[in-house]
Amino acid sequence: MAFSGHSHYALTDERSVWQGAFTSIGTGSLRYAGQPNCQFPEGFENTMSGRMMRADENDSGKMMGLFWGNYSVRHGMVASVYDDCIVFERRDFLSDKPLGDDWVVPIPAKADGDFSYRKRKVAQPAPQFAAGAGVKVVGGAAKNRAGKEFPSITVTFPPANAGKGRVYYYEVSAMDAEGSEIVTKRVLSEGWCDPIGGPRYVKDGRCVFAKDELPKGVRSFRVRPVGFFGARGRTIES
Repeated sequence: MAFSGHSHYALTDERSVWQGAFTSIGTGSLRYAGQPNCQFPEGFENTMSGRMMRADENDSGKMMGLFWGNYSVRHGMVASVYDDCIVFERRDFLSDKPLGDDWVVPIPAKADGDFSYRKRKVAQPAPQFAAGAGVKVVGGAAKNRAGKEFPSITVTFPPANAGKGRVYYYEVSAMDAEGSEIVTKRVLSEGWCDPIGGPRYVKDGRCVFAKDELPKGVRSFRVRPVGFFGARGRTIES
């Protein structure tokens, strides 16, 4: 069993535990969680891109600032060891609240057991918006990271924590009259590294578009929540 800490993976990220030929446990961090900016080359709208380790001129055109909530992370685990499993209780040490369901990890490891990525990608539930959730669209002006102001549209939506799956990020798409996606942005969830019920866990999400990013023909905005293993919940639309 390998325990690793320097990755700074948040313990809310279900990919922090894996089993195959051996068992791998990410131990989280007592100082901060690393920003998950390398899954996509462009990163998320509120993170750095995957091409760099700092927000420099390559990210200057983004219409949202950096998400700093990962620097308040103080995550850890209590491990209870039994003959046939280890139970990992994930905790946020600032609030003393749980970060998710306990991981009941069987021992010894099995090549394609329940904690393999393949099986969990199929089994993990998708995050879901609550029934009746809606999308709000407001025009105005906003600055990009270079400080230049543009006419803008801000899309706001409630957190998709009504289901059992935690939200990793949201896909926010501008749609045409035929229901086809024209432009899609990805926004890291405000509560992706927060304890269950924490202030950012229940905070509304938002995505900012400069008007000149949007071609003619936009008729609505659609939002879809995505989990850590890629499970996509139901969409809501303006």
